[in-house]
Amino acid sequence: MLEALSKVLPIILLFLLGILLRRRKAIQPGTVADLKMIVVNFALPALLFLAFSRVALEGRFFILTLTITVLGILVLWLGGYLRRLLRIRSPYFQALLPGFEGGMIGYGIYSSAYGSSNLYKLGVMDLGQAIFFFGFMLAFLERLRNRSRSLAESMRAFISSPPLLAMLAGIAINLSGVMPALDGWPLSAGVLKAVEIIGNLTLPLIGIVIGYEIQLNWKQLPLPALTSLLRVFLWVGVALLLNTFLLDGLLHLDRGFQAALMTLLILPPSFITLLYLPEGDAETQAYVVNTLSLSTLLTLVLFPLVTLLYPP
Repeated sequence: MLEALSKVLPIILLFLLGILLRRRKAIQPGTVADLKMIVVNFALPALLFLAFSRVALEGRFFILTLTITVLGILVLWLGGYLRRLLRIRSPYFQALLPGFEGGMIGYGIYSSAYGSSNLYKLGVMDLGQAIFFFGFMLAFLERLRNRSRSLAESMRAFISSPPLLAMLAGIAINLSGVMPALDGWPLSAGVLKAVEIIGNLTLPLIGIVIGYEIQLNWKQLPLPALTSLLRVFLWVGVALLLNTFLLDGLLHLDRGFQAALMTLLILPPSFITLLYLPEGDAETQAYVVNTLSLSTLLTLVLFPLVTLLYPP
């Protein structure tokens, strides 16, 4: 257990540093927004580009992409049924069951334990969650705000994501077969080294941002706690079944893939959800923010158990 904890200790310490910086007001919210911009637009894309450009890609990997997409659609539908069954008033309960925050949390904690060279294993599954989120979830969130979203808008939001573009660029470079030549030529090798340095910023920046932004309102926790715990039980069960029968039994993928699937499915809902809340609805805002914060804390608690179950 101590060895498992040591794998995630760096991200936990960075998380605590983020809390300290917020409490001492050492950095301002605007600075944190800038750090997030650096992660999403530069550091994480650099990390993903290198991961996908240097791995042997196989067709069976993308079965996982399709699986995650389909699961997202099914759980979004299931959320509507559960909301009626549990008599939950907020329609955002349904929106908080599927979807995962891979960009701002998943890649950071996974690479802290399994290394950046294995990051593509999480990436092929996160690609499925991106297809679900931008193709289906955003349309659902827009409907909750009483605004329809055109197909063109959905496609534009999907293909303009820097992490997605970086994955696709890495796959293209990989399939072209030019990566060994780029690694061998001094000038291009220097450029790739710079890309690697930029990618290495991902983990420290993500850790600080997570700690800075987590804030819980203890008086409004019952529904967020129910939502977060329901997500965990649902998705952990799904991950165990898929790892046993699909990844191990059918596809014969290694523990790194199984750990990546479990990591993805214990992540909190996508933080992009915050951008699609109705204006002036303080109750909904508090519910969503508390659910995201509590789910993030649960992720940090559960991830050491993932490394124990699937040792790096």
